[in-house]
Amino acid sequence: MNIELWIRELLYEIGEFSVSHISQEMNLIEAGLDSLTMMRLLERFNQNCFSSISYVQLAEQPTISSWIRLVESNCAAYSANT
Repeated sequence: MNIELWIRELLYEIGEFSVSHISQEMNLIEAGLDSLTMMRLLERFNQNCFSSISYVQLAEQPTISSWIRLVESNCAAYSANT
């Protein structure tokens, strides 16, 4: 599975936050991502990853590229498939 695509789809599905025009390095909070959407995204990350990624981890580096690395390093389901 393409993790970047999964994250972009979740952002749109959960918060109707379109990231098609956003680069992997752009700060998503500065681009308009709100904390409620981040909490919902966090819930989905943890449900799908059987992991405990924290809100602080998402908020400290709110970029798609950082979240890709976070998912890759914390999600056994994706690590096993790579």
